[in-house]
Amino acid sequence: MGSPYNLCRLHPDQSRPELALSAESMELAIVWADFFKANVDLVTESMAFDPKGADRKKVVGIIAKNPGIARSQLFRQSRMAAKELDEAIDSLVQANLICAREERAGKTYKTFYYLLKDEEVEL
Repeated sequence: MGSPYNLCRLHPDQSRPELALSAESMELAIVWADFFKANVDLVTESMAFDPKGADRKKVVGIIAKNPGIARSQLFRQSRMAAKELDEAIDSLVQANLICAREERAGKTYKTFYYLLKDEEVEL
């Protein structure tokens, strides 16, 4: 019969292709469907549907990888404009997803950020 990957064969008169579904090709299709079904969450969790959502997702990802990250480091790693970063941080603090802790550093204060929830964040 040939390869299970070959779903098309020529009609006996050689004029047009004819579909040939075999048990092997159906099993292969099921394997691919299961693979995509299992990995759809990986794709959708990294997607954001608006720029502000993408900014919030980026900030949460950085804080998750670096708990207690200083604002200056967060600013560098995010590569966002200060206004965009501030808006993302304010939004996440209001949603109780992150918290900020300030420490005195000489005459100024340094701000550190932590995730409040360990489970996956739905933005």
